[in-house]
Amino acid sequence: MPLKGIDVSKYQGKIDWDKLKGKVDFVIVKSTHGMNDTDEQWERNYAEAKRVGIPIGAYHYFYYGDEAKHHKEVDNFLSKLAGKKLEFPAFIDFEETDPKFKPPLGALSIEKITAYAIKALDRIRKAGFKPGIYANKYWLINHLNVNKLPNDVIIWLAEYNTKPTYKGHYDLWQYSDKGSMDGITSIGIDMNYCYRGFPNLKRGCPYSEPSETIPHRKNFTGEAARWFQWHLIHAGYDCGVKETEADTYGTDGLAYSKTWDAIDAIVTNAGLGNGDAGPKTREALKKQQKCKIN
Repeated sequence: MPLKGIDVSKYQGKIDWDKLKGKVDFVIVKSTHGMNDTDEQWERNYAEAKRVGIPIGAYHYFYYGDEAKHHKEVDNFLSKLAGKKLEFPAFIDFEETDPKFKPPLGALSIEKITAYAIKALDRIRKAGFKPGIYANKYWLINHLNVNKLPNDVIIWLAEYNTKPTYKGHYDLWQYSDKGSMDGITSIGIDMNYCYRGFPNLKRGCPYSEPSETIPHRKNFTGEAARWFQWHLIHAGYDCGVKETEADTYGTDGLAYSKTWDAIDAIVTNAGLGNGDAGPKTREALKKQQKCKIN
């Protein structure tokens, strides 16, 4: 299954990141644009995504076709990434055509734009980040020679459709700008799928392991319930999750009889006997996972 994610900028306002935890697999945050400008929410969005444990990527929106100015845009991007740790790539966003930028990036030839992209991506790579490029279908066909991009470059396609019609290779797909998420009050959020993993992306359980012992067959809810359900689901058990209440990871945070049936099965298989769900139960559950995600 693809990873589900969003991309955000100042236009999403002050995001309640605690409400996004467990709802998305990744987020790509706007860092900078132009030669000197930083997105107003960049530092907060980066820090908050890190705090709640959502894997993060970043992007810079490019304006200029002038080579010297374009170089300064890369400087701007890399200066704001200094000291940051990204699980997803650092993307260059190529889509600008407004003539006020004298000339805009989109006014250049396909050869020149491709050359600009390669230079920018090389600098991103040398700075220690995975290089990526964002563009819509029209740009990928008419403004970029994608075949000349280095093989390690991650392609992020923007095409708002029920499925992509772009025939070339892509790793991420931005499929809508009409999404909504609890924790974001702005209207219209960019929604994305990612079809590949990254070496430094650890996709373990997104929920905190409970420390308390839960009495046998007592209903429980919230983070602890989601932790147990996530592990049980990845061990192949049915937790009775309500589809209408399920989050991105397939949990609903309501550990009732079905969840307890699955816990009891784990306990029995581990030879612990029926009883409360404490540290030994949690260890047995983690050991019996059939589907470890790395």
